[in-house]
Amino acid sequence: MDGKKDNAATAIDISGTTEESFDSINATVDTTKKTAEEAKAQALKAAEAAKEEAKRAANAAVEESKKAAEKAAADASNAVHSTVDSTLKRVEDAADQGLKNAGQVVDAKIKDADKYLSEKRDTLVSNFSNAAHDGAQGAAGLLSKGLATFPK
Repeated sequence: MDGKKDNAATAIDISGTTEESFDSINATVDTTKKTAEEAKAQALKAAEAAKEEAKRAANAAVEESKKAAEKAAADASNAVHSTVDSTLKRVEDAADQGLKNAGQVVDAKIKDADKYLSEKRDTLVSNFSNAAHDGAQGAAGLLSKGLATFPK
């Protein structure tokens, strides 16, 4: 009978060890579940924080893009104004030079006309002078002939 006692004692021993093993496994499973749930909660928090950071970065990028676009528009506007101002200045300078050149041409034409009129006046005065001299001589000759007919 000693064999039956040993078997019964061994069975009780195994039963106690099995129960302890189940308790240990259950504790490990519970700890693992709890750790997994905590890890899941931390991952959700990290994901939410990453999402908020991504939103903040996207908003910052949008603002920077707006600022860059506004600056580019202002630079383009300034370039257009500068080009227009430069073009108007060149047109104004060209108009001033054209007026100066036209004034010089007009002055030269007036000088030529004055010279021409002066020459024509001198010719006319000379012709009148010659005609008056010739007329005076002719009149003197006629007067001399007419006076010659009267006795002295």
